[in-house]
Amino acid sequence: MIDELMVSAMRDFATLTGRAYSAISGSHLDDAGFVVVAQGSVVDDLEAAASYLRETDGLRVGVLNLRQFRPFPAEAVTKALRGQRGVTVLDRADAPFAQDPPLLREVRGACEGVRFHSAIYGIGRGNPSMAELIATNRNLTQGDAGRKRIYLGVRFSDP
Repeated sequence: MIDELMVSAMRDFATLTGRAYSAISGSHLDDAGFVVVAQGSVVDDLEAAASYLRETDGLRVGVLNLRQFRPFPAEAVTKALRGQRGVTVLDRADAPFAQDPPLLREVRGACEGVRFHSAIYGIGRGNPSMAELIATNRNLTQGDAGRKRIYLGVRFSDP
């Protein structure tokens, strides 16, 4: 019922504005082995980083853009991430004392058998730099040698 209401609302929005949206969208997902999941303004930069890594390093990295958080589009996310070797979820919030930050908690709950990494960004400043996004993608492709949680743009101590 709720999914039908969301589809109807998105259809009405498209009619009124001429801009069509869906709960999720993706870039380079058809042949990706690794996917970075995010929401909002960081997605365009992630897509550029993925394209760069495909051209320069030959890494098959994709990007999943979540446009809808509630109700969470679990079925669509599960389908988009099925068969991936690894997934990094970018969260713009940390959740002290919780196992996972909010977006990762939802994505992990929708998918089984996927190796997850977490990247927290935007705490105290804007979007991560292109270098940080490229490093995030490279970290993901390192498998178990990669760091499971990273913080982008956060200085924990003065040098």
